[in-house]
Amino acid sequence: MKQQFSLFQHLETHFKTLAQIKNSIQITLGPTGKNGISSNEKGNLKILSTGSILLNSLEFPLKNSNILLKLLQQSSSKTSLLCGDGSTITTLLSCELLENSLKLLENGYNSIFLSNGLKRIASYFLEKIVEFSSPISNKNQLLGLLKTSLGKKVNSDLVTLLENSISYIKRDGLILLEDSMSDQNEIEFIEGIELEKGFASSYFVTNLKEFQVIFEKPYLLVTSNPIESIDQIRDLIDFVKSVNRPLVIVAEDIKKEILSTLILNHLQKKFQVVVIKYTGIQFQKTNILEDLALLTHATYLPSDSKIKEVKKNFSTK
Repeated sequence: MKQQFSLFQHLETHFKTLAQIKNSIQITLGPTGKNGISSNEKGNLKILSTGSILLNSLEFPLKNSNILLKLLQQSSSKTSLLCGDGSTITTLLSCELLENSLKLLENGYNSIFLSNGLKRIASYFLEKIVEFSSPISNKNQLLGLLKTSLGKKVNSDLVTLLENSISYIKRDGLILLEDSMSDQNEIEFIEGIELEKGFASSYFVTNLKEFQVIFEKPYLLVTSNPIESIDQIRDLIDFVKSVNRPLVIVAEDIKKEILSTLILNHLQKKFQVVVIKYTGIQFQKTNILEDLALLTHATYLPSDSKIKEVKKNFSTK
């Protein structure tokens, strides 16, 4: 049986839960933060060095408290994914905002006014962050951010490896960290960007010996929009035909009928085209598609935009 959850039920319990969460993770805040120690039912101890890990290890005897804890864990995880750091301060701010908001609503404050006020405050802070921020202009600033994000106790060999990577790829490169089965650190440089997906059809292949598609100066369309009608890309096809240039389409989904039409045009050499269908976890997928468009100077269309509106406003590689 499903049970309804309301923040206004057992209000005092929620206040105590928020206070316990704050007291548990605030010790890890800042460069001089302390480590936390957690214990399971068997009495095994575990030392935790970050607020996000400490938060995920918490558990309360009451279900309502655990639901509230899950909400805060989600906000912490989102900050960690987006920024790589700052999950502890996000949790502390969320606790304070939630606690004070509940007090205001309990005393009869208008919820719409409160919501609009929080949105205005958030907008104001975002503007101030942009105003006071300074762009990274040299390698030392980038390395400083790297060391701050990794923390003091990171392996010195790993820091040296990352420093070498930054020196090689410069400002426009990307660094991806992966777990290794060996006890040695390895570094691999890749020119360009790789997707863990292949062509939507082998009929697009131009080099059968190497099983590659090789185009010169293609136009690129990168979109998370599903392509469900040929009319969505008709103007783009007419344009690449008129300038006699290849077209590369990286899309989340494309109908089989449209794919068949593009394959037929490609085989008949009416124009050169290749389609790559890329699907994956929403957050990772969006980031990878944006990175791909950024590195190739392609036109990126998020899911809330219309392909047909792009028309001839392509960017070339």
